[in-house]
Amino acid sequence: MPKVFLNLGSNVERDQNFRSGLSSLKRTFGDLSLSSIYESEPVGFDGACFYNMAVSIETELSLPKVIKALKTIEDSHGRLRGDKHFAPRTLD
Repeated sequence: MPKVFLNLGSNVERDQNFRSGLSSLKRTFGDLSLSSIYESEPVGFDGACFYNMAVSIETELSLPKVIKALKTIEDSHGRLRGDKHFAPRTLD
């Protein structure tokens, strides 16, 4: 089964959004392989530090369907589209 590697990031209610985002990914794609969580400073704006991690999923979904599912998960976590490129993120 094809593997897809994702980067998960959040600096808005990051503990809650990470837990909820990972639960949503698991419901959508099944088993997840996770890296350690690391903290990074924002680039291009002043704000809270980000949590980031790599996530690996296996799926038979086509790439457009994977992207649609990921955008749905982001949107359900309050992601605002069309915002500034360098800005706080609930889930990315």
